[in-house]
Amino acid sequence: MFRLAVFFCVLILGMENGVLPGAAEIEYWKWIGVVLCLASALMSKGKGQQADPLSLLVLTGCALADLFLLFTRQWETGIAGFCLVQLCLSFSLISREQTLQLCLILGGLFFIAGLLLKLPEMICLVMFYAIQTSFNLIAALRMLTHTFLLKSAADKLGKNPSELQPPSADIRFRFWTAMGTVLLALCDLNVVLFQLGGPLAAAGGWIWPFYLPALLCFAHAAR
Repeated sequence: MFRLAVFFCVLILGMENGVLPGAAEIEYWKWIGVVLCLASALMSKGKGQQADPLSLLVLTGCALADLFLLFTRQWETGIAGFCLVQLCLSFSLISREQTLQLCLILGGLFFIAGLLLKLPEMICLVMFYAIQTSFNLIAALRMLTHTFLLKSAADKLGKNPSELQPPSADIRFRFWTAMGTVLLALCDLNVVLFQLGGPLAAAGGWIWPFYLPALLCFAHAAR
């Protein structure tokens, strides 16, 4: 199923860029691709264990959020779905309890402050989402940097990285989750640039090329 999801995502990117026909119904194909990533995570099993529940929540949140963003005008609900995604990523990546608490408190305070100031719900959700994304991106970059430094040290010593730090399912899970988090942040950056319009609207063509690989990373983390 995971290979099918990869193949389907490649087809969608081809349609998105006009290489393949089917652009007229691209929203439906996109959502099917998201659902396939979720299905691949649901069906994945490793050493007798079920798929990781946090990865499943991330992919489920993405599927529900895209359902509202692609086919309805209930964009607040879609953004709320992605806020759930970022919360799940926080619990996956941020290991220090105090840092996670700070992340949740700041995001919640900004959200409540926005409501008290009677700002639109969309603005409040975006503020919460931006704070969660910032914390998660920092944690993801630290994780990837640690992995890179570990590999560099192993190369200098002529050893396998596993000899310096034994591989575990948790480390692999956090690595692929970190990769997906960085790609999702790049997707969000292009969404912001696209919304600004003008010459920056061309960034809209890079939203899904970052988003779909992010979903595949989350699906692989579940494995």
